[in-house]
Amino acid sequence: MLPQPVLYTEVQQSELLLRGLPWKATPPEVALFLLGCGFQVNEGDIQLCLYQGRSNGRARIRAKTTEDAIRAQSAVHGRTWGKRYIEAFMRSSCARTWCSAQICDTQFPPFV
Repeated sequence: MLPQPVLYTEVQQSELLLRGLPWKATPPEVALFLLGCGFQVNEGDIQLCLYQGRSNGRARIRAKTTEDAIRAQSAVHGRTWGKRYIEAFMRSSCARTWCSAQICDTQFPPFV
């Protein structure tokens, strides 16, 4: 029996994926940018994606709920950081490899 296909729109986790960040951005700077967009997040819930130890302008943001992640996506997508255009996506089954272990060297610890 074949496994059921996963829909591209099916959200797997309450994670937001950002693309287009400045390569030198730090978690506190990303948190400040998100706060300016109306979304408050702890620095510990921001994971900058690295490839071979270097930043690649991508980040994973962990939200408390899927609804928070959806609201953050609406607030952030299309904004600019300086001259950089920021894209925001919900982490879905189709985005697993977008910021996978090959691109992000570490995983989030579980919520306490």
